[in-house]
Amino acid sequence: MPQLPSGKHIAIQANRIDEMYDEAFNGTQAHKLMQIEDIEDLYPYVDVIYFEGDSDYVNAEDGAPGSIAMPDGLRPVNSGFTLATILQDIANWCEEDRKYFSDHLRSERVVGLLNSILGDVKQKQVMLLEEGPELGRLLAMYWRAGVHPLQEEQESPPNKWETSFVDDKRVQVFALAAMMRMFLNSKIFKEFTAQHQKYFDMLEGFISVAIGRNQDVLEPWLWKTKLASDEVAEEMWQAKVLDDLPQHYRGHLAGQMPYSINMFWPAMDNAEARELFPVEYEILSAAWLSPYVTKMTSGL
Repeated sequence: MPQLPSGKHIAIQANRIDEMYDEAFNGTQAHKLMQIEDIEDLYPYVDVIYFEGDSDYVNAEDGAPGSIAMPDGLRPVNSGFTLATILQDIANWCEEDRKYFSDHLRSERVVGLLNSILGDVKQKQVMLLEEGPELGRLLAMYWRAGVHPLQEEQESPPNKWETSFVDDKRVQVFALAAMMRMFLNSKIFKEFTAQHQKYFDMLEGFISVAIGRNQDVLEPWLWKTKLASDEVAEEMWQAKVLDDLPQHYRGHLAGQMPYSINMFWPAMDNAEARELFPVEYEILSAAWLSPYVTKMTSGL
């Protein structure tokens, strides 16, 4: 756990790798495991951890093999960033801290750790291809052969929302607009909805409560169906719609939205959703990856 020249302590943590293994061997998310080829591909799964002083805090957990023991008096705090997104925060650091962190990532210790994780990933890929569940093996073989539906993403342009989703309120507004549109879509695309029924049930509960408590403010935006959902979101943003909500509900929405996005995202994380709902897919994908959501939902 290095200490930056400014005095700030940081660490990296790869717990998301284990979550990725579980998803891959459950069958539906095999592509996440199979697409990893080098160290940089691990970055979205490695969290950056910050620490805050707390004299009463005693670290009772044993570190991972080869890791440095965490000292007492420093409480770990999820930064909301991974190695893939940390540049958004590094831009605010002093030059000395940026250089130190960059050197740290290239250090023998960190490179060795990441290479060890990469080696484990390669073994898991072979296990999935040879011993995984039937659906997982099939999707893994599709990926290895270059014919997996999601491999089209490699030629797709970058998600245009990711760079603007560093503002928590902007994530709330755009995700709310996209989720309201998916609420309406669920009444039209009934076959797709049935395939992901439990996620749409949760979505319906969230949207029904949001509109029910703020009918005058939110319902007119729900029915702006002649506009694409990103256009509705942009109008909501310009109108500062969050400011029109009662103060107590603004706080409730800010706390609830990350969990609602996280719970609904599995319904969107597939090639069919991307084809049927491209705008909503891109908005919710960027929202799900945003620091606002990852910081609050990490570890769920």
